[in-house]
Amino acid sequence: ADGYRIYGQEQVIAGDESLVSYYISQKKYDQLRSCAIKSGDILISLVGTIGKVLILSDKVEAGIINPRLVKLSLNEKIERKYIKAYIDSPIA
Repeated sequence: ADGYRIYGQEQVIAGDESLVSYYISQKKYDQLRSCAIKSGDILISLVGTIGKVLILSDKVEAGIINPRLVKLSLNEKIERKYIKAYIDSPIA
């Protein structure tokens, strides 16, 4: 019930980063640091409900993504809402 959060499809599909599923220890987080998230990252669902998009807010809790998501970490100058609109569009 404590440690670093795991972000999965539940948060992305619901569009709510505050939904809590489970946590991992500091040791496991250090092993999976390449999957760590930060404010402004875009998460996209890859399994089942494919292509749902969530932009992480400034209040996001430290954690990592699970293998059912892809994470886009973009240059701070790129406006995330436009990237989300494109990914949500029939073109993408």
